[in-house]
Amino acid sequence: MNDYSGEPSGPIAYMASNGVAANLFMFAILAAGLVSLPGLERQSWPTLAFNHIEVSIAYPGATPEEVEESIVVKVEEQVSSLDGVRAVKSTAAPGIASVRIQVKSGTDIPEAIDDVESAVSRIQTFPLGARRPEITEMTSRQSIIRLVVYGDISERSLKELAYQLEDELASLPTVSLVETSGLRDYEISIEVASNRLRSLRLTLDDIAAA
Repeated sequence: MNDYSGEPSGPIAYMASNGVAANLFMFAILAAGLVSLPGLERQSWPTLAFNHIEVSIAYPGATPEEVEESIVVKVEEQVSSLDGVRAVKSTAAPGIASVRIQVKSGTDIPEAIDDVESAVSRIQTFPLGARRPEITEMTSRQSIIRLVVYGDISERSLKELAYQLEDELASLPTVSLVETSGLRDYEISIEVASNRLRSLRLTLDDIAAA
């Protein structure tokens, strides 16, 4: 016949009946945490990966229907069959195309981005007004709001308005990052009179190299 007293035993029971030991154990845990705290990696805005890749292509002046037909459909056809792709979701807005590619868990993201870049580069039938594709991995810093600036004004005025809006949004205390995309670099156009060139015995290459 077993002799069972009915009294609890073990570490928990010991701590419950010995307050000094319990307090010492708690202080030991706190001390260990304070000692290890300086070595912990800390980020005020940690970057989180979501297994998503975004292809963004600006097409200034185009309607959503034009963006869908001339850009979105072509990108979808190229990326849907890539290895590791789980789903493709696209958005066609005025002047901009966005194709979001979800890859399977465990997929090597840099390699997947290379595959997407290669697939998109094979498309040779984008409209002339389309900008260069921007391909990025979606992280916690991906945009939560996208604004499209357009109107019946010059491209230079649109660009200045976009930069002004970028500065104003970036000054807001709750905004951490604002980026502007789809803008062409400034260019200087020089017209040269051909008869004047001939009289000076110069060529267009001479002017360009000056």
